[in-house]
Amino acid sequence: GEAHAVTLTFTDDGNQTCQTSFTLSTPDNQAPDADAGVDQIIEQTGPGAMSIVLDGSGSSDPDGDPLTYTWSGAASATGINPTVSLGAGTHNISLSVSDGTASDSDAVQIIVQDTIAPAITVSDRTEEATGTTQSVDVTGDASATDAVGVVSLTNDSPGSFAANTTTVVTWTAVDAAGNISTAVQNVTIKDTIAPVITVS
Repeated sequence: GEAHAVTLTFTDDGNQTCQTSFTLSTPDNQAPDADAGVDQIIEQTGPGAMSIVLDGSGSSDPDGDPLTYTWSGAASATGINPTVSLGAGTHNISLSVSDGTASDSDAVQIIVQDTIAPAITVSDRTEEATGTTQSVDVTGDASATDAVGVVSLTNDSPGSFAANTTTVVTWTAVDAAGNISTAVQNVTIKDTIAPVITVS
């Protein structure tokens, strides 16, 4: 801090003068304490960037000085609780707080991830046999949805199915984050038409 010499002079009604001197010291400025908040893991809810609120409210200053907040790294912003956009991945963000004289910094890690596999909707299929084997295209029998986006939807259909059997076809969906889900479809080929007898 700074030291200031102070001299006080007192004069009474009789013009008697008394003088005293002393030194006043102002305390040294103490640095603020930055707190960037707790690390976060956020589930991705769409294919684009997510809006994330940063939290510097745990920061303080022992002198009670007003603070300025500067965020940098994976996201740049100012303010105590700014909203930033972050895509999938691990993001390291630094907070610097300043009281105008001294500053302090802290870091926070925010992970945006998709851990939810796609949802598959599938319909079983029953076909009338037209021979000992039946060709069936199951392409339109399933669909998949995912918040981040479905990259592929495939099946292991043999394409040709034996009469009077039920075959299990497995569908596999993969989303943009690599999450995989499966669902099964029953493809039944049955002969319900009685033979035709021809008499000559």
